Amino acid sequence: MKHSLSHFLSTGVLAISMMMSTTASADVLLKEDFNYPAGDLYGQGGWLQSNNKSNAIQVTTTKLSLDGFASGNSVKLTPESSQDQDVQKPFVALNDDNTYTGITDGTVYAAMLINVQNVTHQMYFTAFGTTTSTNIIKDNASFTGPYGSTFVIPSDNEGKYRLGIAKNTKEPTAESTKELDYNTTYLLVLKYTAIPDFTNDTFEAWVNPVAGGSEPAAELTATINQGDPSRGVASIAICQTTGSVKQCPEMLVGPIRVATTWAELWGEGGAVDPDPSDKAEITVSKPKLPDGFMLYQYQKYTVKVNVKATGLTEDITVSGFTNAKPAVTTIAAADACSPAGYDLELTLDASAGSEIAETLSFTSGETKSTLAVNADVLPASTLMNFRFVPTMTEWATYYFSGNATVTHVDAASGKIYLQDVVGGMALGYKEMTGLTESPFKVGDKVTGLYILATEPSFGVPGCELLAHYTADGVGFGIVADSGQTKDPIELSAAELNENLETYLNRLVKISDVSFSAAGDKFSTTGTAVTSGGSTVKVRAFAGTNISGTEIPAQAAAVVGISTSPTTAMITMRSLADLIAAPAGEETLEVSEELLVSATEYYPINVATPFAKFTVKAQNLSRPAAIYVTGANRDQFTADLEEIPAGTGEYVITVTFKPTKIGRLQGNLMIDTSNTELTYNKAFAGLAYDPDNLPEFSVDASAVKDFAAKAGERHEQIITVNSKGLLDYGKVRVLGQGNGAFLIGSTMFLKDGQTQLKVTFAPKTEGTYTETIEFSADKAETITVVVKGSTSGGADVGDTEGDELIFDTSKPLTYYATDFSGSGVSNKPLSVDGWKNVALAGKRAWWSYTESDGNVCAKVTSYIWGGATENEPMAEMLLLSPALDYKNCTSRLLSFRIKGEMLSDGQLGTLSVLYIDPTLPETERYQVILGGSDIPVGGEASGEWAEYVIDLEGLNLADTFFIGFHYISYAGATSPESYYVDDFCYGSTTQPFIRINKYQVVGEAKVGDSTDLEAVTVTGLNLTEPISVALEGKYKDFFSGPAELPASGGELVFKYTPAEEGEHAVYVLLSSAGAPTSQFIIGGKADGVSGISLPGVENASTVSAYDLNGREVLGETDAVEAAAALRTLAKGMYILRVTTADGSVKSVKYLRP
Repeated sequence: MKHSLSHFLSTGVLAISMMMSTTASADVLLKEDFNYPAGDLYGQGGWLQSNNKSNAIQVTTTKLSLDGFASGNSVKLTPESSQDQDVQKPFVALNDDNTYTGITDGTVYAAMLINVQNVTHQMYFTAFGTTTSTNIIKDNASFTGPYGSTFVIPSDNEGKYRLGIAKNTKEPTAESTKELDYNTTYLLVLKYTAIPDFTNDTFEAWVNPVAGGSEPAAELTATINQGDPSRGVASIAICQTTGSVKQCPEMLVGPIRVATTWAELWGEGGAVDPDPSDKAEITVSKPKLPDGFMLYQYQKYTVKVNVKATGLTEDITVSGFTNAKPAVTTIAAADACSPAGYDLELTLDASAGSEIAETLSFTSGETKSTLAVNADVLPASTLMNFRFVPTMTEWATYYFSGNATVTHVDAASGKIYLQDVVGGMALGYKEMTGLTESPFKVGDKVTGLYILATEPSFGVPGCELLAHYTADGVGFGIVADSGQTKDPIELSAAELNENLETYLNRLVKISDVSFSAAGDKFSTTGTAVTSGGSTVKVRAFAGTNISGTEIPAQAAAVVGISTSPTTAMITMRSLADLIAAPAGEETLEVSEELLVSATEYYPINVATPFAKFTVKAQNLSRPAAIYVTGANRDQFTADLEEIPAGTGEYVITVTFKPTKIGRLQGNLMIDTSNTELTYNKAFAGLAYDPDNLPEFSVDASAVKDFAAKAGERHEQIITVNSKGLLDYGKVRVLGQGNGAFLIGSTMFLKDGQTQLKVTFAPKTEGTYTETIEFSADKAETITVVVKGSTSGGADVGDTEGDELIFDTSKPLTYYATDFSGSGVSNKPLSVDGWKNVALAGKRAWWSYTESDGNVCAKVTSYIWGGATENEPMAEMLLLSPALDYKNCTSRLLSFRIKGEMLSDGQLGTLSVLYIDPTLPETERYQVILGGSDIPVGGEASGEWAEYVIDLEGLNLADTFFIGFHYISYAGATSPESYYVDDFCYGSTTQPFIRINKYQVVGEAKVGDSTDLEAVTVTGLNLTEPISVALEGKYKDFFSGPAELPASGGELVFKYTPAEEGEHAVYVLLSSAGAPTSQFIIGGKADGVSGISLPGVENASTVSAYDLNGREVLGETDAVEAAAALRTLAKGMYILRVTTADGSVKSVKYLRP
């Protein structure tokens, strides 16, 4: 024995249990009155259970009391089986490191009330316990004891029993001769004396001593030299444990006191607390977990525990967690002390792959409770993708965290066919789950699967889906998306025969096939087909609509899943997989009819027929799916789901049933197997809420009559407050003031406050009156009358051009001009809808007629004979009409620019601006074309440059402007001129090549190859294929398609570096009539092909683990491992390498 009793008395913490701390009088170690709700004792008041979990000890409302001792509820022991529950409760202080230090020197007394109803076998019902070898007291673990146990012994006399005790055995070594009566309450007092030698502890007992009196001589003493608890006594237990024959007594155990002296069992320390709510106490409920609960590695499981407290003055701090993570680490004392307590969410994180066994501490000042959280965890290896299915180890568990699409569910065999980007899998769903129906359907994109690798067949491991616990019950994986399609891999019959493993369980397509058994019926038995001189077999999945149909002589193609690892076998899923030989050219014509007014708003939650699409289809080889897509696709529905294969005429009605207000966008897509026929039509509906109409108010109370001299300005502010507008509000000047009044914007905000600047800028003397109109859809129109007068000054007329006004009242979805009729050459330009503004100086843009008669816009600040020093600034802006980004079909912007008299040191700068008038003036203008992208320098003079800018997918305002902005000095030092022509926005005929990425980069070892990320190319209005060319020093390091169809497609380049370093080339895409589009592909190469490990030669196999010990790569051939390791996330890993001679080494590997 090493620790004296004084150690526990000096801690200042006198009664701490596993889940409850009680502040009691000095040196009372435990006071337990069982004042809990009726039911299981385990989980209440800090009582922990042993491994035995059945037949729980029950809290009852039956009171046991004794004057001078205590009064309280009791717990019921009932014999039932050999695995009845035991519980224990610590009575020593919990240390800061969540360990316990047992009492190894001194005396421990325990007093309790007992009432026995029946005894059939000699069995102990209470004992002291010690700690584990690591000084903890664990929940759901074996009871470390018994030490100082008390037995109930049957009597030969009916209705009688006796008591016995033992120091450290499961048989009594001292027995009482006194017989006690059934159904009678007795006071039992126990005394355990710990002496600092190994076998000289003593254990004594009394029955019905005088409560509160002095300590009498013991009635029973056990001193047989048996082993003592080297770590001391630390807990008291109530036991039901039975053997295969023995059974515990049927009895009640009432209030319990544990103290260090006889006197401490009585008096104030042992009396019932008259107001338990004043005690500082924390109780934490146990997590409610299903029977047989366990987690698989990488799972996260959320549970709730209830934290309830009384008498706290400080908040509760939660600590001691690693893999059982609380949602919060501080619980307000007021929340815990409320009648309902505080529900705390814990997340059990099984990522480490080892058992979760943690003790969480709940601390408020000196009051402390703990919660033991235990969960078994089954390790799992990661399955990165289906390429590694052949390497799976039999009877090992795998976790698939990638994404795979369900291509077929074969109910007859209980298999789900899945396919990811590199492979396929046939996954059984019945054997290990007990399911009768698949948890997934065709088109589901699934992830988070747990898979058991079973006995291989023809070298391919079997795969079975595993069920796992989730917060909602039992789960089988996550459906990340639905309605997905997987295009078949198009290949020849010869390629399938040569690469059975590559295409196993993947969807394939073979074209131009001839059947050897024409006229027979399709069945689950394969029938031979020939394509390109090679033969494969085709069959049907059982229970599908193709089974039993007649086999044709020929077909355009067959689609199905390659289901055999030993022979080329394509298994078809439905009639749609048999593509008949074409009867003629496929065509699809669609006409549209809008059934609503494009400018009318419709009420929410009311279904309105919106549009009708008439479809004429001829010779469709496969059904065409119909989808409603777009940003607000849930606001529209189509009454047809597909256009059948063949020829026919069909009507699709789209219904608009909005659930929110505003402009709602949708798109009807008819998806055909022939991508050139696929149809897309964008549309938009307007919706309002009749119960919450938009409203706005105009405050012009601060506006006084305007006054300014001719040629000068007077500005004032009108405030507009708006709420719930369906679109931007509109502002306009009605025109009675002869242009003397200007407004800073033609719109105001949907919600909030808009400050509208009104400017009085008279050009001639006089008095002016103007009306400004404010309007918004579904709201009352408001007008404000303003007045102004001049007070002297000269007329203004020498500045060219217009006032800068952003008129957004009629934005255009399509606009084009070649500037014909824009005015006299070399005089100020005037085009309907455009604003020609002299921002600084007096000159604006001019109209210009070239020698061939072409008319264009011109800008120059050059003045013949003008100043060459101290020249004034010249700044000109040519502003387009308002353009509609939100409603347009095409978002292509095109124009031409030419420069004359350009020089390398020129002063003038031309830029093309995107302008959002709703932004503050400092943020309103953004350059979309400028610098070296504009013709500049002597070599660029005299040549028209054509531009096509793709605005699709950009975060632009619903209404915007394009501006051509020129700035220089007015005088003789800036001779350059710029010209703009053929401006067009929203063209649906402009040939263009659209790309979704402008740079892709990969990594590869020297001599190895890797596929770069795919770039999606879309051809718009092209009549010829798209040519693909590489340009750059390292173009031989990259390979890919030389051509794409006119409609576009995906470009995937292979990177095969021949030397170390970084390499990049341009990809140039061209087609007749379209400007060349380009993007960059690049790669980084280091080392040589294979895997190079420091200190290891002749590597044979490699497995990899992250720094948390999780396996991230199963044992793999070293050559294949080289590629697999490059797919891991960047960071440090530990590799387990087996060399050719069988030796094993562990080395560090840095994934760069």
